[in-house]
Amino acid sequence: MKALRGALRAAFRELPLRTRFGQGVIWNGASVMILGVAGLLISGLIARFYGAAVLGVFSQVLSIHFILGQLGAAGINFSVLRHASRYAEDPIVCSGLLGSALLLVAVISACVAGVAFVGRSVVGAVLRSPGVAAGLAVAAPGIACFSINKVLLSYINAQRWMRAHAVFQAGRYLLMLCFLLALTAAGAPGQYLPFLLSGSEVVLLIALLLFVGRQVVWAAVPRWRTWWRVHLSFGVSALPNGLLGEINTKVDVLMLGLFTGDAVVGIYSLAALVAEGMLQLPVVFRMNLNPLLTRLHAEGRQEDLRAAIRKVRNATYAVMGAACTVATVAFPLLLWILTQRNEFTASWAPFGVLMAGMAASSGYFPLRHLLIQTGFPGANTLFTVALVTTNLGLNAVLIPLLGLYGAAVATATSWLAGIVYLRALTHRLLGIRV
Repeated sequence: MKALRGALRAAFRELPLRTRFGQGVIWNGASVMILGVAGLLISGLIARFYGAAVLGVFSQVLSIHFILGQLGAAGINFSVLRHASRYAEDPIVCSGLLGSALLLVAVISACVAGVAFVGRSVVGAVLRSPGVAAGLAVAAPGIACFSINKVLLSYINAQRWMRAHAVFQAGRYLLMLCFLLALTAAGAPGQYLPFLLSGSEVVLLIALLLFVGRQVVWAAVPRWRTWWRVHLSFGVSALPNGLLGEINTKVDVLMLGLFTGDAVVGIYSLAALVAEGMLQLPVVFRMNLNPLLTRLHAEGRQEDLRAAIRKVRNATYAVMGAACTVATVAFPLLLWILTQRNEFTASWAPFGVLMAGMAASSGYFPLRHLLIQTGFPGANTLFTVALVTTNLGLNAVLIPLLGLYGAAVATATSWLAGIVYLRALTHRLLGIRV
């Protein structure tokens, strides 16, 4: 414990908490705590009142919702993040590029949501789950809103309005929790619980438009024609990265659904949802680091770039090592408090495996967009393809052999493989050893 406390102190001494970056980390760290608690309550309440099978259905619909939401954003959110970071001091340019991005994504995401609604029965048949088909019907409108919200949140991130970003990120999960409580109180059938995804995204979209709208120079929005080619070009390169990155976090749940059934998915997904909540901690560092990476690289400040990467990596390892240890020990008690169902005790062992893999690889999670932010979206896509291919292959082999334990081992191993892939590409393209 002394060594752990010493590592934490050393890491945080390197992290400039009084700077704008540090303040962003603090605000988004608080947001992640709220997000994590809300996410845990959502999965716990579904488990307690509806059981493992309904939680399994919800988890599969949630996974599809996030994947299709990435597809609907078409990678344009990454274009907004990069270009709005570069022109953050020019509100005229930023307003034009944002207007173009919103228009494009609104059209694309509406098409994706429509396909999801029409094809819901096919998806349910593939996963052998009528509940998934019914859930997609009520979740489809939220897919389009989620895609548009990604663009707006990327714009807020690029402008480094990190307090607002923190509030909206936490607000999404608080809204989901409120909708769940309302649905549960109304006695809604379990297959219709995914409506909370649509309800929360619609409310969040309204709030984001009201906030960002006050910052936009509306007279400049008609300049969108000068940006649509830029967004589409950058988006085509970056989309596979975002889409495959989202798939990579859902592979275990969806492949369990393919090979097993809703109840097994529900048992595992409780561990996976908590683990995914834990992964939001390094995302906090990444969100604050991304605009900084773009500016340091654009200004040719290689030494400062290396220093920023090293500080964030070390701080993340220290924080996540402590968090994963505490979470593993506390998980059984948490399970009983939330669910009071013995069927979920089987999720502790997979959770421990996920925590071990996360602690060993967490320092590199904030660097997942390093190649995009330094102008190599294609290379970042190559990295993500390698990561997803590894994850898919391991899950396909291990789930039939070990069930939910195989899913956990496959996911944890793919995280470690990601370190090797990222280090190799970064050294080759940037001349930096991370």
